[in-house]
Amino acid sequence: MSIADITLRVVNISRLLGALAVVAASTTLTLGSTSVSAQVTGSPSDPRATFIQGNVQPGDCRGLGTPIAPEAIASTITDEGRRLTISGVDPAFVIIAIFVKGGDDTNLYEPGMRGLPQNPPYESLISPLNNGGQIPAISHWFACGGAAPPTTPPTTPPTTPPTTAPETPPTTPPTTPPTTGGAATTVRPTLPATGGSGSSNMVGIAVLVLLAGTLAALVARRRTA
Repeated sequence: MSIADITLRVVNISRLLGALAVVAASTTLTLGSTSVSAQVTGSPSDPRATFIQGNVQPGDCRGLGTPIAPEAIASTITDEGRRLTISGVDPAFVIIAIFVKGGDDTNLYEPGMRGLPQNPPYESLISPLNNGGQIPAISHWFACGGAAPPTTPPTTPPTTPPTTAPETPPTTPPTTPPTTGGAATTVRPTLPATGGSGSSNMVGIAVLVLLAGTLAALVARRRTA
């Protein structure tokens, strides 16, 4: 084998080794990028929210109404910037969606869904967990919705007093002694009837005359005796 052949083989081997090194470096870079990408991915943090991977820019309502101005919403952030509470909203608006972004990802809250009340207050809204399993501070949040429907006063029937029967005193009998007729009457015993009044008088006179005659005869006899 000549020196030229040996030199050619060395060059080919060098080229082959270089190509293998490039492939290895590319594979390592790809695996490294995949590993880093897996590490920065967050995870859901609240069952009331829908987890959205990545950032949602302020005002991007994603078809859930239009942005509501921050001054129309009463809100506070506590727990070192990690928890959002919305205590009220201007009556002219109704909230449809609330986006809370922290770390690399975003939580979507929808009133009336997944345990979130239909109306404020909305308490302890948080961003998704970061790759370390922690709740990151909120970087930004915004709410979307629309105009509130007009409110009509309820039609209540007129308040009329109840129709109750009048209270009448109980009807008690009078406490006066019973009346047995008109003026007091004198009860006289009734004698048995003895016939007509004329005949009775005549009989009485005859008896008297007879008695008087008998008495006179007796008196005369005594005088003569």
